Amino acid sequence: MSCESAYSGQANEFETVKEDLVKHGVFWPEIRNSSNLIQMLFSLSAVWNWGTILEVQMIRSGHFIIAPTPFYRDTLQRRADMLKNSQNSGRDFYREYFGEMVTEFRRKRSGEVLSYEQLRALEEQVIPKIVGPFKASTFTTIRNKSLGDMLNITGIVPSKVIWENSIQKYFNYTPGFPYVFTVINVEFFRAFFDLIAEVGEPKMAYYIGWAIAQPASLLSEAKLIQYYYITDAKAREGQLRFCSGTTHRYIGLPFYAAYMRDQISPDDIQDTSVLVHRLRKSLVQAMENSPAPWNQLSTAPYTPNETAEAESSEFRLFSDAAEEPLNARYAAFPDMGTSVFSNMERATKGRRLTSESTMMERFRIRHDARVYYPSDQGFVFLPIVFELPLYQNGAPYAVKYGALGGEIADALAGELLRAAKVLTKSKGAEKNLSASCLPEEVRERQTTEGALQLTVKALSLQTLYRTFLAVNDAPLRLRLGPRKLLTEEQVFFAVGCYMQCGSPIAETRCNDLLKSFSGFGRAFGCARIAAMFSDRDCDFT
Repeated sequence: MSCESAYSGQANEFETVKEDLVKHGVFWPEIRNSSNLIQMLFSLSAVWNWGTILEVQMIRSGHFIIAPTPFYRDTLQRRADMLKNSQNSGRDFYREYFGEMVTEFRRKRSGEVLSYEQLRALEEQVIPKIVGPFKASTFTTIRNKSLGDMLNITGIVPSKVIWENSIQKYFNYTPGFPYVFTVINVEFFRAFFDLIAEVGEPKMAYYIGWAIAQPASLLSEAKLIQYYYITDAKAREGQLRFCSGTTHRYIGLPFYAAYMRDQISPDDIQDTSVLVHRLRKSLVQAMENSPAPWNQLSTAPYTPNETAEAESSEFRLFSDAAEEPLNARYAAFPDMGTSVFSNMERATKGRRLTSESTMMERFRIRHDARVYYPSDQGFVFLPIVFELPLYQNGAPYAVKYGALGGEIADALAGELLRAAKVLTKSKGAEKNLSASCLPEEVRERQTTEGALQLTVKALSLQTLYRTFLAVNDAPLRLRLGPRKLLTEEQVFFAVGCYMQCGSPIAETRCNDLLKSFSGFGRAFGCARIAAMFSDRDCDFT
């Protein structure tokens, strides 16, 4: 994509970016009395589904989500880093960056441009009042409200007519067309509009333009990318992370679906489908033989996370019905090209063609780039699961189940335990689930959330190992080093632990997990007094 090639100089869409921003009412670095923030919000949303520090995203036809943009956190952090480095080195990095940005973004015959000192004064007005609600760990969310109800609940000043006119203009909605709003972080939403009233719309539009110009430059201009990150090493890594995050969040499903359609072979899809089927069947059989009332889960209403929609629907755990193909969730998969901005436009148009939500909802919570969890029951693979070291067609069972099998089993176990929490409706449910799987000494070292995550891993491992033993009918001994031979069971555990590498809790997800599981000690012949020996497993399946 052009995003990644922008820093290498292989692609440059900077002039296109400048022209497009003006079309959407972003005149930075000019400050204009004619600026209209509501129109700016909806104009950017209509074309890119992306934009200001307060985003208006359409997740499907007729459903808008208003929320703070995650990238603003990085903008604030880079600003703080530049100011800090300036104090330590005597070189004013933030002033230099601002100066270069103004030079590059300034257009011929432009109007008034603020000085660096004026920018800093404006930031001192805006940032302290907006950063608190932006970084808050708890906030208010309202869901599926009409425009009138949304404005009444939030107390936002701009009139309903102004909002309606912008929606009709940029989305071609006729009066009376049904649409609803979800506002995530109402406190930030209010702070945003309070600042408009306090500093004035022209100045607020200028600050928002400054906040938009920074990520836009990261998509298009090598020189500005290096100023943003200060050093070449940080620029290469930081811009790559920004590109992958932007791709995932704003292009999302159409990009991944197009990639899987064109790059993943039918044999790989079939091979992986068999793996999913076997693991799901193993877990369902264990549930059927368990004294726990898992059968009640078949009709339990289910809302998987705080940012998912509150619409309750029948939740059928591990249904035997044929999985709905990905292209049924997304009506049109546009072909992805070499321009990141064109790709964003295509993905945005495609999103309007479906009645299903195409938000990558739980990515923001799970930071999981391997499996996408839709807003309802189930999960979808992302392309990385078909790459090494997660997957290789024809790999030994020990590798196949230890690597990709672990991802699948984690997803299935996670769905099961989230459903169990709904079923029990008990604050102590998590502790009971953890106590059934984890030794006391392991639980004591964990937070409640940490213990629950480890419980998911324990149930996942138990399901995975049971399935692996059932299919591994041709054991293979693998040589590790000049002498040591490993059984395939031992390789299974070694691969599973290897897949935790890079996680900040890798030791917990390997050692503590295996101390809670009898299969590891048997596979390696551990004595009962050995630290890694266990004679217990999860007892609720």
